Amino acid sequence: MSEFVAFYSRNVRAIPNYCRRLHFFSTKVDQNVLRKGYQADVRTLKTLQDSYLGFIVIRPLVDAPFGRTALSWYSNGTDRRNTGPTREYTVHIGNIELTVDSLAWQQQDGAVASCATVAIWTMLQSAPYYRRYSAYIADVTRAAMSNTTLGERIFPAKGLQDFQIRDAISALGLGPVSYESDDLSGKSFTYGTFNRLIKCFLSSGYPILLSVLSDGEGHSVCVTGFKIPEENNTVKYIYINDDNLGPNVRFQIVSLKDEEELTADTLITLELSPPAKGGTWIGELPIGFLEPQDISIALHEDVRLDPTILLAGAAAEEEHWKRFNYFQENNILVEVESKIWNLTEYFKSLEKIFEEDKEKLADVINFLLTKSAPFSLNLGVWRLTVSHFVEGQFQKISLADILIDTSEAFLESAVRTCLIYSTDMNAAIWNRIDEKYPEATIWPASDRICDF
Repeated sequence: MSEFVAFYSRNVRAIPNYCRRLHFFSTKVDQNVLRKGYQADVRTLKTLQDSYLGFIVIRPLVDAPFGRTALSWYSNGTDRRNTGPTREYTVHIGNIELTVDSLAWQQQDGAVASCATVAIWTMLQSAPYYRRYSAYIADVTRAAMSNTTLGERIFPAKGLQDFQIRDAISALGLGPVSYESDDLSGKSFTYGTFNRLIKCFLSSGYPILLSVLSDGEGHSVCVTGFKIPEENNTVKYIYINDDNLGPNVRFQIVSLKDEEELTADTLITLELSPPAKGGTWIGELPIGFLEPQDISIALHEDVRLDPTILLAGAAAEEEHWKRFNYFQENNILVEVESKIWNLTEYFKSLEKIFEEDKEKLADVINFLLTKSAPFSLNLGVWRLTVSHFVEGQFQKISLADILIDTSEAFLESAVRTCLIYSTDMNAAIWNRIDEKYPEATIWPASDRICDF
């Protein structure tokens, strides 16, 4: 309706002011099934929910019929997939309530929305924002043009430049953070930088707005997830909501130069890579490659610590621990992961680490609440992990968490606490933290032994 009011209501040609919504199920659903659902039959309601795949809103626009679309993710296979920005959508068919985990997508119509507008709208649909910052598509376009229209009308919508994307984020009450390609020629990102940015922000629940070159033309998409193969800890695939292609379209990260092996310094591009399971793309692939040029993220305004500082600090810690003799001699992969975590969600995550020792769980939460300095609502976390193969399987173990107050401006004063989970590494981690961040409190190692 907001799109209709903003533009289509003034068309001479009458366009309906209503849409249809199509629902999808993995099992056959007919009127008899729905009637049982209307009668609140428990077994029928469970069948409907278990088989529910999501919905597509059909707009009365011939050239852009697909409106808000929320479809469930397809099966993952064996690799590790992270879909942090995904949230739950609740829909109703009469008195039947159904839910689906997704991140909404829609086509750009070229009148009220451009590709960048749709990407921002998708971002605002995600888990960290939708309860407070969700906006209609027309409002996103107005926000992007709030500081400067560049002499253009707001509607029909035109493509947005990168600074207008950040203007829209700011006008909608969030804090824009941007990263330009780190190659001196401005061609693309290096694999090391792109890998760190993708893992940090998406695992934190923040979708990424990605400005790319597609066949030499500027384009904007929203990155919704990533996938890591079993054999290492680096991102191989990312998933993109592209207003031209659809939701959660898979792209593989490949070298910008043909057949060059991916290293931290390799310039990368993105190749459309639909999974083989379930068939192949019908006809020729619609595009070849997307070349990343610019990344924009919208952070909550109380996250005042520059994420660049958070990432650089994690990289420095990782380099320190990679030089640890035991890890080098035993071919153990070391990583310090960066994440911005809601404080409540972080407390819940500790349940997994201490799932076999509830007393230790109570001890560490009590320590954080009574012994550590106060934290802001959004917590920066560096997680020191080691990974190696055990009996042919890739295992990953958490050794310690370093907790950072994101309301601070400087890292030295932001590091609050270190939680050490490994008795084997207790002394080494303790000495490192005590030397570099002497104001931080340290929780001693548990009795949990790390088998590496």
